[in-house]
Formats: sequence, structure tokens, C-alpha cells
Amino acid sequence: MRALETSLLEWQKRYGTEEACAQALTKQRWPEG
Repeated sequence: MRALETSLLEWQKRYGTEEACAQALTKQRWPEG
């Protein structure tokens, strides 16, 4: 899987906080827990 390039502004719009980003990555990596 290739990582998408994201600017800082795009990242802030999508996640807002580091914690929200970590939660999104965890959910993507382990969708069933």
C-alpha cells in the first residue's frame, strides 16, 4: 500500500489532532479490533 502525500493543511482538516489521526490509523489497520 502506497502512502498518499498530504499537506499539513489537508491533514489538519482531515484529523484535527494527533489523537484523532492515531485513532483513524488504528481503525484502518485493525478494522475489527
